Amino acid sequence: TRWSGRRVLVIGHLATRFALDERLAGVPLAQSLRAEFEWQPGWEYVLR
Repeated sequence: TRWSGRRVLVIGHLATRFALDERLAGVPLAQSLRAEFEWQPGWEYVLR
């Protein structure tokens, strides 16, 4: 595909992170909403 083997920057907010966690890591939205938020400079996801 066009982005295969590439790094992509996604800029968003907490809802963007929740969506990526759900779609790419299988974390249910309800679990993300219950979890305590701890800020960090970024998150890394790997598409397979």
